[in-house]
Amino acid sequence: MKYFKLSFLLLFTLITFTSCFEVEENILSCVDVDIAFENDYYKLEAEVYSSKYIEVNIINECDLDTRVTGIKVEGQHREDFQVKGLSIGTNITTATYFDVVFTPTHIGTRNVIIVIKHELGELVINLSGEGI
Repeated sequence: MKYFKLSFLLLFTLITFTSCFEVEENILSCVDVDIAFENDYYKLEAEVYSSKYIEVNIINECDLDTRVTGIKVEGQHREDFQVKGLSIGTNITTATYFDVVFTPTHIGTRNVIIVIKHELGELVINLSGEGI
């Protein structure tokens, strides 16, 4: 009887913890950008202390309205990149435009990640700039 209780407890514990580990589905977001990436990064080039910008269009292909809830520039070289023309609370439509301004402070490659959070998830944009 002792082994039966122990076996039952072990089986119950295994079933309980197995249900905690669900397989995540890879759900594609219906909010995206219209810029082309090369090796997962969009590349910019500018002379040191001069600025280069790109215009980015966020595209909302959902049937749901969504707004920007957060904007972050992350990475070792975040001071060289700025997001202009996009703010928290902006409605994302099929034509929501903003600029990314790259102003390198040093010669060499500068990498950042821009994270735009919205009510349906988040959009991650990898950028690489070359200071010349």
